Amino acid sequence: MRYICDRRGDPKKRLKDVLSGHDGLDILYHQVIKAAKEYDYFDIVMGSLVYLRYPLSTNNLSSLLLYTEEPYKPLNIENIYGAINGCHSVLIIPEDGQPITFHHASLQDFLMNQERSKDL
Repeated sequence: MRYICDRRGDPKKRLKDVLSGHDGLDILYHQVIKAAKEYDYFDIVMGSLVYLRYPLSTNNLSSLLLYTEEPYKPLNIENIYGAINGCHSVLIIPEDGQPITFHHASLQDFLMNQERSKDL
């Protein structure tokens, strides 16, 4: 914010520069997500986290998500932790019943933008 609001520059131009400068984070996000896709249930858990309007705890997420094989039953908490185990660098994954959140909102933007997330 300080950079954008600094009186020595045009705030609109500075904001545009900041918003277009996500390449460095995109590389990090791509590496982390590509490696994490190896974990069981990663796609369903991360996909849910991306599309949820409000973050959920692992308990609540477990109640919401179902196995994709029959018979359908909720993913247990261990499945959820296992699915996102490789994402500690981009997710805040509390073990005390608090919601799982993104370290930075740009991860959600990255995953929702096909151009940026490419083959993930």
